[in-house]
Amino acid sequence: MPTETQSVTGQRLLVRADGRAVPAVVIDANSDPLPTVGGASEAHLGEVGGRIIRAAPASLPATSTTAYASGDALGAKMQLAGALRVAGGSGYLQDLTVALKTAGLTAALDAILFRADPAASTVTDNAAAVVAAADLDKVIGVVSLTRITNLGGGTLYEANQLARSIKLAGGQDIWLALVWRGAPTLGSVADLAAVSANIAVD
Repeated sequence: MPTETQSVTGQRLLVRADGRAVPAVVIDANSDPLPTVGGASEAHLGEVGGRIIRAAPASLPATSTTAYASGDALGAKMQLAGALRVAGGSGYLQDLTVALKTAGLTAALDAILFRADPAASTVTDNAAAVVAAADLDKVIGVVSLTRITNLGGGTLYEANQLARSIKLAGGQDIWLALVWRGAPTLGSVADLAAVSANIAVD
Protein backbone atom coordinates (compact mmCIF):
# COMPACT_ATOMS: atom_id res chain seq x y z
CA MET A 1 0.00 0.00 0.00
CA PRO A 2 1.54 3.36 -0.94
CA THR A 3 2.16 5.98 1.75
CA GLU A 4 1.54 9.69 1.33
CA THR A 5 4.12 12.48 1.63
CA GLN A 6 4.67 16.00 0.29
CA SER A 7 7.25 17.51 -2.04
CA VAL A 8 9.25 20.56 -1.04
CA THR A 9 6.73 22.64 -3.02
CA GLY A 10 3.79 21.20 -1.07
CA GLN A 11 2.57 18.88 -3.82
CA ARG A 12 0.90 15.71 -2.54
CA LEU A 13 2.90 12.62 -3.44
CA LEU A 14 2.43 8.88 -2.99
CA VAL A 15 5.46 6.76 -2.17
CA ARG A 16 5.16 3.38 -3.88
CA ALA A 17 6.48 0.08 -2.59
CA ASP A 18 9.54 0.48 -4.82
CA GLY A 19 10.34 3.80 -3.17
CA ARG A 20 9.34 5.99 -6.10
CA ALA A 21 7.21 9.07 -5.40
CA VAL A 22 4.44 9.88 -7.86
CA PRO A 23 1.93 12.79 -7.96
CA ALA A 24 -1.37 12.14 -6.21
CA VAL A 25 -4.78 13.12 -7.56
CA VAL A 26 -7.67 13.90 -5.18
CA ILE A 27 -10.76 12.09 -6.40
CA ASP A 28 -13.41 12.34 -3.64
CA ALA A 29 -14.67 14.41 -0.74
CA ASN A 30 -12.49 12.50 1.73
CA SER A 31 -9.39 13.75 -0.09
CA ASP A 32 -8.31 10.17 -0.75
CA PRO A 33 -5.59 10.30 -3.39
CA LEU A 34 -4.73 8.00 -6.24
CA PRO A 35 -1.45 8.06 -8.16
CA THR A 36 -1.61 9.50 -11.64
CA VAL A 37 -0.99 7.00 -14.39
CA GLY A 38 1.48 8.08 -17.03
CA GLY A 39 1.73 11.67 -18.26
CA ALA A 40 0.53 13.87 -21.05
CA SER A 41 1.77 12.74 -24.45
CA GLU A 42 2.30 16.38 -25.48
CA ALA A 43 1.98 19.92 -24.19
CA HIS A 44 -1.14 21.00 -26.07
CA LEU A 45 -2.75 24.41 -25.80
CA GLY A 46 -4.34 24.59 -29.25
CA GLU A 47 -1.15 23.65 -31.06
CA VAL A 48 1.96 24.71 -29.20
CA GLY A 49 4.47 26.22 -31.61
CA GLY A 50 1.90 27.30 -34.17
CA ARG A 51 0.96 25.97 -37.56
CA ILE A 52 1.12 27.37 -41.09
CA ILE A 53 -1.58 26.49 -43.61
CA ARG A 54 -0.84 26.98 -47.31
CA ALA A 55 -4.18 27.78 -48.92
CA ALA A 56 -4.77 27.87 -52.67
CA PRO A 57 -7.80 27.82 -55.00
CA ALA A 58 -8.93 24.40 -56.20
CA SER A 59 -8.82 25.81 -59.75
CA LEU A 60 -7.64 29.04 -61.32
CA PRO A 61 -9.93 31.34 -63.32
CA ALA A 62 -9.46 32.19 -66.97
CA THR A 63 -7.70 35.39 -67.99
CA SER A 64 -7.71 37.53 -71.13
CA THR A 65 -5.26 38.56 -73.85
CA THR A 66 -7.09 41.86 -74.34
CA ALA A 67 -5.40 44.76 -72.54
CA TYR A 68 -6.61 45.34 -68.98
CA ALA A 69 -7.35 48.77 -67.53
CA SER A 70 -6.48 49.92 -64.03
CA GLY A 71 -9.26 48.74 -61.72
CA ASP A 72 -10.09 45.65 -63.79
CA ALA A 73 -10.33 42.27 -62.11
CA LEU A 74 -7.72 39.66 -62.97
CA GLY A 75 -9.81 36.51 -63.32
CA ALA A 76 -12.91 35.81 -61.23
CA LYS A 77 -13.18 35.67 -57.43
CA MET A 78 -11.28 32.79 -55.84
CA GLN A 79 -12.04 30.65 -52.79
CA LEU A 80 -9.21 29.54 -50.51
CA ALA A 81 -10.91 26.55 -48.90
CA GLY A 82 -9.74 25.40 -45.47
CA ALA A 83 -7.57 28.48 -44.97
CA LEU A 84 -8.17 28.40 -41.22
CA ARG A 85 -7.88 25.39 -38.91
CA VAL A 86 -11.43 25.42 -37.52
CA ALA A 87 -14.78 26.94 -38.47
CA GLY A 88 -15.02 30.52 -37.23
CA GLY A 89 -11.29 30.40 -36.55
CA SER A 90 -8.61 33.06 -36.57
CA GLY A 91 -5.05 33.50 -37.71
CA TYR A 92 -2.56 35.78 -39.44
CA LEU A 93 -1.97 36.07 -43.15
CA GLN A 94 1.79 35.97 -43.54
CA ASP A 95 2.45 35.76 -47.28
CA LEU A 96 0.45 36.07 -50.49
CA THR A 97 1.85 35.01 -53.88
CA VAL A 98 0.51 35.26 -57.43
CA ALA A 99 2.40 33.79 -60.40
CA LEU A 100 1.59 34.72 -64.00
CA LYS A 101 2.93 33.03 -67.13
CA THR A 102 3.62 36.32 -68.94
CA ALA A 103 7.18 37.48 -68.22
CA GLY A 104 8.28 41.04 -67.57
CA LEU A 105 5.04 42.42 -66.13
CA THR A 106 5.36 45.65 -64.14
CA ALA A 107 1.74 46.70 -63.50
CA ALA A 108 0.77 46.88 -59.83
CA LEU A 109 -1.65 44.27 -58.50
CA ASP A 110 -3.90 44.26 -55.41
CA ALA A 111 -5.72 41.42 -53.67
CA ILE A 112 -9.01 42.18 -51.90
CA LEU A 113 -9.58 39.63 -49.13
CA PHE A 114 -13.04 38.61 -47.92
CA ARG A 115 -14.13 36.59 -44.86
CA ALA A 116 -17.13 35.21 -46.79
CA ASP A 117 -18.28 34.88 -50.39
CA PRO A 118 -18.73 38.39 -51.87
CA ALA A 119 -21.80 37.14 -53.70
CA ALA A 120 -23.26 40.56 -54.49
CA SER A 121 -20.02 42.00 -55.90
CA THR A 122 -18.82 42.13 -59.50
CA VAL A 123 -15.55 40.28 -60.04
CA THR A 124 -15.40 39.51 -63.76
CA ASP A 125 -12.14 39.13 -65.66
CA ASN A 126 -11.10 42.22 -67.64
CA ALA A 127 -13.99 44.29 -66.26
CA ALA A 128 -14.06 46.85 -63.47
CA ALA A 129 -14.11 45.16 -60.06
CA VAL A 130 -16.93 46.49 -57.88
CA VAL A 131 -17.40 45.52 -54.22
CA ALA A 132 -21.11 45.85 -53.47
CA ALA A 133 -22.30 47.69 -50.38
CA ALA A 134 -23.79 44.41 -49.12
CA ASP A 135 -20.29 42.87 -49.13
CA LEU A 136 -18.33 45.68 -47.48
CA ASP A 137 -18.57 44.08 -44.03
CA LYS A 138 -17.00 40.93 -45.49
CA VAL A 139 -13.79 42.74 -46.50
CA ILE A 140 -10.77 41.74 -44.42
CA GLY A 141 -8.53 44.22 -46.19
CA VAL A 142 -6.51 44.90 -49.32
CA VAL A 143 -3.01 43.53 -49.85
CA SER A 144 -0.80 45.28 -52.39
CA LEU A 145 1.50 42.79 -54.09
CA THR A 146 4.43 45.18 -54.26
CA ARG A 147 7.29 42.76 -54.86
CA ILE A 148 7.36 41.98 -58.60
CA THR A 149 10.01 39.66 -60.04
CA ASN A 150 10.60 38.73 -63.68
CA LEU A 151 11.41 35.00 -63.66
CA GLY A 152 12.02 34.76 -67.39
CA GLY A 153 9.25 32.24 -67.91
CA GLY A 154 6.74 34.34 -65.98
CA THR A 155 6.24 37.07 -63.39
CA LEU A 156 5.96 36.55 -59.63
CA TYR A 157 3.94 38.96 -57.46
CA GLU A 158 4.51 38.75 -53.69
CA ALA A 159 3.56 40.37 -50.40
CA ASN A 160 5.51 38.98 -47.43
CA GLN A 161 5.64 39.14 -43.63
CA LEU A 162 2.20 40.74 -43.49
CA ALA A 163 0.98 39.57 -40.05
CA ARG A 164 -2.53 40.66 -41.05
CA SER A 165 -5.06 39.35 -38.56
CA ILE A 166 -8.05 37.33 -39.76
CA LYS A 167 -11.16 36.29 -37.81
CA LEU A 168 -14.06 34.50 -39.45
CA ALA A 169 -17.64 34.49 -38.18
CA GLY A 170 -18.08 30.98 -39.55
CA GLY A 171 -16.54 28.49 -41.93
CA GLN A 172 -12.84 28.05 -42.69
CA ASP A 173 -12.62 29.69 -46.13
CA ILE A 174 -11.23 33.01 -47.33
CA TRP A 175 -12.17 34.59 -50.66
CA LEU A 176 -10.07 36.95 -52.74
CA ALA A 177 -10.30 39.11 -55.84
CA LEU A 178 -7.25 40.28 -57.79
CA VAL A 179 -7.42 43.83 -59.17
CA TRP A 180 -4.97 45.52 -61.53
CA ARG A 181 -3.63 48.96 -60.62
CA GLY A 182 -2.02 49.27 -64.04
CA ALA A 183 -2.83 48.31 -67.64
CA PRO A 184 -1.00 45.11 -68.60
CA THR A 185 -1.53 42.75 -71.53
CA LEU A 186 -1.23 39.04 -70.82
CA GLY A 187 0.04 36.38 -73.18
CA SER A 188 -2.64 33.72 -72.71
CA VAL A 189 -6.19 33.06 -71.57
CA ALA A 190 -4.80 30.79 -68.84
CA ASP A 191 -2.10 33.12 -67.60
CA LEU A 192 -2.61 32.57 -63.87
CA ALA A 193 -0.10 29.88 -62.90
CA ALA A 194 -0.51 29.92 -59.11
CA VAL A 195 -2.20 31.78 -56.26
CA SER A 196 -1.35 30.88 -52.68
CA ALA A 197 -1.48 32.24 -49.15
CA ASN A 198 0.50 31.20 -46.08
CA ILE A 199 -1.59 31.64 -42.94
CA ALA A 200 -0.43 31.18 -39.34
CA VAL A 201 -3.49 29.71 -37.64
CA ASP A 202 -4.51 29.65 -33.98
